[in-house]
Amino acid sequence: MSLQWHDPPADTTGMTTTTPRSEAVSSGIERRRSPRTSMILPGALHQGESKTPVLTLDLSKHGVGFTTTTEIPAGTRCVIEIGSGPRRMIGEATTIRSQKIAPGLYRSGAEFC
Repeated sequence: MSLQWHDPPADTTGMTTTTPRSEAVSSGIERRRSPRTSMILPGALHQGESKTPVLTLDLSKHGVGFTTTTEIPAGTRCVIEIGSGPRRMIGEATTIRSQKIAPGLYRSGAEFC
């Protein structure tokens, strides 16, 4: 399954970075392949028959940041659903990080497949 937009995607023409990853990591420079847009929306993460509510924090062409009350281990393949109605987006993703930020609250990041 690939990303399925239910609304036209944003024009990301010219929004790339050329900073090498190793330099970006050590200097704190943004190292993502595409810029993030703050997008606070309810969503759900589907793993087989399991459905976990999430709250998206940011979205880019290549991934999504979100919070959840359940730790989602790095490497977990899932389907993520963001928003609802005609502006809903559904896509396959793989989690790349999950960090506990408060008791019972995790901040996670996933990359679209």
